Amino acid sequence: MSAKDGSKTGTAFNCPFCSEQVSTHNRPQHLRTCRDADRDVQIERTQRNTIDAEYDRAMAAHRNR
Repeated sequence: MSAKDGSKTGTAFNCPFCSEQVSTHNRPQHLRTCRDADRDVQIERTQRNTIDAEYDRAMAAHRNR
C-alpha cells in the first residue's frame, strides 16, 4: 500500500445525506452540492452564503475608504 495508490486510511468520508463515499479533500465541495441534502440544509447554506457575501462586500468597502 503506497500513498500513490489512493488507499491511505482515513481519507474517505461518507456523506450523511446520500451515503456516497468521497475523499476527505472533496468533503466541503460535496456537502455544498449534495443532491440529497435536506431542503432545510440547502436553505441554511444559501442564507449563510448570502451573509458571507454581504460581509465580504462590507469589508471590501471599508478597506477601500
